[in-house]
Amino acid sequence: MSIQKIFVDFSVNWIRLTNDKGQPYKWCDKISKDNKDWETKNIIYRWVKNSTQCVAYVGEAGRSLSGRLGNYKGAKPEGRAGVTNKKVYNEAENLKKIGDFLYLEFTVAVCGFNLNDDRDRIFAESFLIGHTKPYLQGEVKKKAR
Repeated sequence: MSIQKIFVDFSVNWIRLTNDKGQPYKWCDKISKDNKDWETKNIIYRWVKNSTQCVAYVGEAGRSLSGRLGNYKGAKPEGRAGVTNKKVYNEAENLKKIGDFLYLEFTVAVCGFNLNDDRDRIFAESFLIGHTKPYLQGEVKKKAR
């Protein structure tokens, strides 16, 4: 058996979204209907804790960011939202109580991956989760496709 060392070096350009006032978006701000970034599809996104710049969650979406955001904002504890949506919602609400917040960033390109292809986008998401180790994603679960 042979061992092969593989070194990966890449950079990702994260785009921070703006709210309806043109300021950087933070949890529960109103989104800008004029900002076309909210309608971007086939992306990797991440929620970042403002005070520490720690990545809370990394996800992928084939649909628009505004559509995906609606799932998070509606993930109240008594609702029927999924576990992931509830984790992000609960974290955001807890941070709000102490004057902190989550903000949202996205990218449309990860070197070596075609984000328009579902399989590539999911693989890129997994790659970024493994690299950044988001604190709300303790154990990465395999997605069924």
